[in-house]
Amino acid sequence: MTQSTLYITLRPAPAALERLLRLVRHRGFELTQVQWQPEGVRLSVTHEHPLSHLTRQLEKLADVVSLSEEAV
Repeated sequence: MTQSTLYITLRPAPAALERLLRLVRHRGFELTQVQWQPEGVRLSVTHEHPLSHLTRQLEKLADVVSLSEEAV
């Protein structure tokens, strides 16, 4: 399994974090760490699927303003 970290900026909207976390789970990625900060969310995930499968879906969420992968 591969470990990856994403930094995601969300619009301030009701249930935005819930939608984000649900999408991660539904795509088969295991969430290992979540750090909520006023400016965004840092997610660490382990995965067997290519990370691009998750990032493409996250970018489609209306609540996501920006998304970047961080070096582990």
